[in-house]
Amino acid sequence: MAAHDLDMTVNEGEMLGLIGPNGAGKTTLFNMVAGYYRTDKGQVIFQNHDITGLRPYEVCRRGIGRTFETTKPFLDISILENVVIGGFMQAHSTAEARRAAQNALDILELGDRAETLGSELTVPDRKRLE
Repeated sequence: MAAHDLDMTVNEGEMLGLIGPNGAGKTTLFNMVAGYYRTDKGQVIFQNHDITGLRPYEVCRRGIGRTFETTKPFLDISILENVVIGGFMQAHSTAEARRAAQNALDILELGDRAETLGSELTVPDRKRLE
């Protein structure tokens, strides 16, 4: 019952933090939204669409991604290539995926390091990469 009677709204562009003790249900909530866990009841609505019960890859295709505490980038390829891999969830071509990946890196202030290997990033930069 980690997320019992939860009702919350996150508006577009808003950053929201969840704070609570171990066992409060923070990770459970993230896993339900991302499709890793199924809800017992209730709904998860994203952009006016019910995404309750969708699989993680289906949730990802709609624009929701989840990262984990331990970063796991591909260490032996560039950070641009790391992001391009994820870009294929939405892109229809390699060129489109590369453009979207470079744009994402620019937003995260990693664009000038696009050819840097994943292994060369600091832990904070690996989190931003994910």
